[in-house]
Order: sequence, then C-alpha cells, then structure tokens
Amino acid sequence: MELEQLKQQWDILHTKLDEEQIINKKLMENAIRQKIDNTNFRNVFGLAVRVIIIPFLFIMYNHKFLNDFTFYITITFLIFALPFSIYWTYQFIQHMSLEKNIIEVEKFLLKYKRYNYIIEKFSYTVIFIILSWELINRYEILTSVNMFYPILIIFSLIFIGIIYLGIYEKKKIKNLHQSISDLKEFEKE
Repeated sequence: MELEQLKQQWDILHTKLDEEQIINKKLMENAIRQKIDNTNFRNVFGLAVRVIIIPFLFIMYNHKFLNDFTFYITITFLIFALPFSIYWTYQFIQHMSLEKNIIEVEKFLLKYKRYNYIIEKFSYTVIFIILSWELINRYEILTSVNMFYPILIIFSLIFIGIIYLGIYEKKKIKNLHQSISDLKEFEKE
C-alpha cells in the first residue's frame, strides 16, 4: 500500500517536473525569439538609415556643405557597405530560426558576430577619417570665427556616440549568443 502511494507520488512529481521543463524551454525560446526579432529590427532600421542618408549627402554636396573628399569617401563607403548589409540582414533573417538545428543557428551567429566586428572596425576608421578631414579642411574657417573647439567637441561626441552604438550592438549579439548557448545546454539535459 505504501509502496503504491510512493510510486504515485513519484509519478506525479515526475510529471510536474516534465511540465516545468517544457514551460522553461518555451520561456527560453520566447526570450530568444524576442532577441532575434529585435536584432532583425535593428538590422532593417540600419539599412533604411543608410539608404535615406544617400539623398541627403547629395543635397548637402550640391549646396556646398560637403567638400569633394568627404562626399566621395562617404558615398563610396555607403554604396559598398550597402550590399554587404543587405546580404547579412537577409542571412540573419534566414538562419536565425529556432525551428532549425540549434547548433547550426549558433554557428551562423558566430559568423555574424565576426562580420559585425569587421564592419564595426572598418566603420570606425572611415568615420574617424571623415571627421578628421573635415576638421583639418575647415580649420582656418573655424578658428577665424572661434568655432574650432566647439566643433571638435561635437565631432568627438558624434564619434563617441557611434562607438557606443557599436558596443550596444555587440552586447545585444553577445546576449543572444549566450541565450542560444543556454538553450542548447538545456536541450542536452
């Protein structure tokens, strides 16, 4: 009699534990899906910003707000970076699905992190060159109206803001990778 009660209680506990694990897995998957959706949104938003910037650069160039070097280097950078951004955004949307093998998803995420790292460093270099060139090119004008240091501070803040955005994006991708790794470990158990 006692043995049957213990067996029934064991079965009930085992069933509850299975239900808890299913709930925990679904919660983890929902959190990962949310992070994937947020990254997709940031990728598409970044593409839209790059496309919208191009006409504004032409307008600024036509009104002589940009010199030739700044205009051409910026347009060249945007035009060459746009296909890569489109490709990686599309690849991210295609590969980041929890219906696929979690190991394949993790492998793709590592490739995506590497791409992000490379493009981030390249972007910092190009932006630093553009901002430095603008300061050097307009030094005489800015010093004659005592605006060199305020513009230097503004450019520094712009550059620091861009670096902050890169760090923020890297942190989000790292959190996504950690969540996927946790899910992979949870599925192993």
